[in-house]
Order: sequence, then structure tokens, then C-alpha cells
Amino acid sequence: MWPNVFLRSTLRQPGKVLCLVLVAALTVFAFVSRASEYLLIKQETDRLAEYYAAIGTLESATGDPWADTREAAAYLEGEHDFRSFCQTGAQVRSTVRTLYALWVEEQGQDLVIRVCGNGFLYNMVRIIAGTLMEVGQGKREPESMRDILEAADRAAAGPTAPAHGLTLVRYEFL
Repeated sequence: MWPNVFLRSTLRQPGKVLCLVLVAALTVFAFVSRASEYLLIKQETDRLAEYYAAIGTLESATGDPWADTREAAAYLEGEHDFRSFCQTGAQVRSTVRTLYALWVEEQGQDLVIRVCGNGFLYNMVRIIAGTLMEVGQGKREPESMRDILEAADRAAAGPTAPAHGLTLVRYEFL
């Protein structure tokens, strides 16, 4: 698992790109000054985040213990108001986002939730992960995702999953 880091700069030369690789598994892919950051704000973006959760081994009579979780994830794909999946008190212009795809899979003894969309709200991926894990544990029905979206209330969704499982994998300007 890769640690996640956000760096900001006040350099006045927007053309400079800094690429560092630290042996301690930290990679800085790109460095953009604030001047060029301002120019990129209005461009379309594509983001991919992954959430890893240690689950151990699960047994299921159906053979797939995460089938309900995959069904629940399908309700979240597309353009929706994700206010229920946003940390309370976050100040954003709009809570409408588009999720292009949401995958749930097992990798060894880890559950991996991949979320690809045009943008994420504050704690959105972690709240989605926490809610989907509740579905997988049988605490919620997959259809409850529709009700959570319609509620537009943070209290309707599940818990915020711990931050240590979250990684931003890709951020592309289209």
C-alpha cells in the first residue's frame, strides 16, 4: 500500500516539474506551482481512488461473499448528488459528481474498492467504502444505496472508513 501525500508550492516558475522517488515507498509524481494550478482548475478531470481493507478470509454459501456489495456499488455509478457521502460541514459549490465505475474485488485477504469519477467530495471515497463494507457484512441491503442518495443527508450513509486504506491512484486532466 502506498502512502498518500499532497504537496503545494509557491514557486514562481510554473514550467518546473519535480520528480522524486524516495526509497521509503513515497513517490512524488508531479509538482505544479500555484500559477499553473489556477489555469487547470476549470479543466475536466478523471480520478481513480482505491480503498484497501483487511478482511481476512470469508466463507459464503453462494461462493461470493461480496456479491451484495457489488450490487450496492452499481447503484452509485452515474451522475448523482453525493451529499450523503460528503463529510458534514464541507464547503463546496455542488455535491453532484459522476462516478464512471466502481469495482469491488478481493485481493488475497484484502477487500479493494476502486472508485473512478470526475471528482470526489471530502471523505467521499472513505464514506462509500464504509457503507459498502456494511452491505458486505449484512448490516444494510444493497437497495439501501438508492435511499441514501435520495436522503441527501450524511447521517443516512455508513461510517467513514479509516484513512490509512485510501490511495489516490490516478488524476488526469482530459
